[in-house]
Amino acid sequence: MNEHDFGFETQAIRGQLERTQYLEHSVPLYLTSSFVFEDAEDMRASFAEEKERNIYSRYSNPNTIEFINKVCQMEGAETGFAFASGMAAVYSTFAALLKAGDHIVSASSVFGATHSLFVNYFPKWNIETTYFDLSQPETIESCIQPNTKILFAESPTNPAVDIIDLELLGKIAKKHNLILIIDNCFATPYLQQPIKWGADLVVVGYGQQKKITLTGSVSSVSGREIRENPSASLQNALAGKLPGFFSQQPSGRPGADGANFYIRGVSSYNGNNRPLIIVDDVEYSYDQFARIDPNEIENLSILKDASTTAIYGVRGANGVIVVSTRRGKEGPANLYACRNGPFATNTYSSIFRFLRNS
Repeated sequence: MNEHDFGFETQAIRGQLERTQYLEHSVPLYLTSSFVFEDAEDMRASFAEEKERNIYSRYSNPNTIEFINKVCQMEGAETGFAFASGMAAVYSTFAALLKAGDHIVSASSVFGATHSLFVNYFPKWNIETTYFDLSQPETIESCIQPNTKILFAESPTNPAVDIIDLELLGKIAKKHNLILIIDNCFATPYLQQPIKWGADLVVVGYGQQKKITLTGSVSSVSGREIRENPSASLQNALAGKLPGFFSQQPSGRPGADGANFYIRGVSSYNGNNRPLIIVDDVEYSYDQFARIDPNEIENLSILKDASTTAIYGVRGANGVIVVSTRRGKEGPANLYACRNGPFATNTYSSIFRFLRNS
C-alpha cells in the first residue's frame, strides 16, 4: 500500500524516517552536539554546503528533521523549518521574505506580538502594513499596493477566534502574485490545511501538553509555594512566581500596598484590563481577591491564552485567574502555625551594675 493511501491519523502516528540497520520500532534519539566526517575533503564540502548532511545539532539533527518531515506531511507542504517558539517562526518568515520598501496586507485581528512586529519594528526598516477588516473581505484588494509582497492572516484568529475564507485569500494572492502566509496554530492541520486553499507558507505551533493545558496557555503555582513568600498581600506574594503575571505596586501605604496585576502586560490594552478572577467557581472582585488569606489556597492558575474566551466568553479576554482553596482531608488533624514579623527577646546585661557602682 502506498503511504499516501493511509489516513491522516495513521500517517501522523506511524510515519517516520527510514529505519536504521537495527530496525528500531521508534525513532532513536540522537543526543549528539556534532557529527563526524569521512575526511578533510568531506568536511570542506559539507561546510561549503556542497552536500546536504548534518554538521552540528544547532543547525540540524535527525530528530529535528523527523519532526519537520512529519509536520510537512500533515500540512501537505514540500519542506519546512523548525523553531523554538511560534514568534521566532513568524519573525523569521517575514525577515526572510521582505526587504526595505516592501508592504504587507494583513487581517486586522492578529496575535498581539505579531501586531507589535507590524507597528513597532517593521516600520523601522521601512516595511509598512495595511490592515483589512475580516468582516469585510471585499476590501482586501483595495489595500494592495504596487509594493505589496505578502498577504497574511490567522484563521481562526488569536484572540478573537474569527474565521476567514482561505480559498478567497488564495485566489486574491494568486491574482496579484502575492505570497500568502497563514498562521494555522489554532486549527492545526487536523482540522484544516491552508496549503490546499492556496497558502504558500503556513506557520503552526506544536508542543506536548497535559490535558489541563489543552484549552490554552496555563501557569500554575501551589499554595505551598505562595506561602514561602511571607507577604501580607496575596498579589505581592505572587510576584515572580508565574510567567505572564505582571504586577505593579502603586503605593506602599499600610493597608493599601496591594499590587495591581495583569496577565501578559498592558501595552496592547485600552480601558479595563483587569483579568477575570474565579475562586472555587465563584467570580471575585479585585478587592475580594486581595482579602484572600494565602494559607487558604490549595493552588492558583492563570489562563493566559485567548482560547480562554471559549470557556469564559469575552470577559476572559484579559486572562483569567483561577483559585482553588484548601479542603479538609480525612485523617489525623495537622496543626500549622505561622507568624510573620520581627520579634525580640530580653537579654541580661551587666551595664546597669556598672553604672550603679560608678
